[in-house]
Amino acid sequence: ENSVYEDEIVYPVKDEDGNILFVIHGYLDNCTYTDGVVDICDYKTGNADKKVAYYASETYGQTTLYSHCKTLEGFRVNSSYVMLLGRKGTGSASNPLHLTGNNIFIPTPYSKVRGDRVIEDMTKVALEISNYFRIYFLKTLAQ
Repeated sequence: ENSVYEDEIVYPVKDEDGNILFVIHGYLDNCTYTDGVVDICDYKTGNADKKVAYYASETYGQTTLYSHCKTLEGFRVNSSYVMLLGRKGTGSASNPLHLTGNNIFIPTPYSKVRGDRVIEDMTKVALEISNYFRIYFLKTLAQ
């Protein structure tokens, strides 16, 4: 109840003059709305022994991005977390993938500072990719 699955987020990244450079677009796995407050859950599957530290770290920014967008929409973030569904196997016929039942709740606390940093990092990467594409495109045209 009050949950939206695949809840869309759109964040326009602007330059210093207010012009849109690009848009970050994504879908939240599960967002629960209660009286102006949201709880954000990102589901992942993986080897719990190898993935918990990554999802709990400052490096993981997906739930931070979602939380940041929801605060900009006027919501207060109550909780932000990854629900890691334990998984084993390689997907081969002799070692099929299967869920282990070892499900782990991993808090990913939101702060505005962390949200601003995620947007800054994504902007840096997007501009770098854009510059590489521009170089590639210009070299292709010159041939």
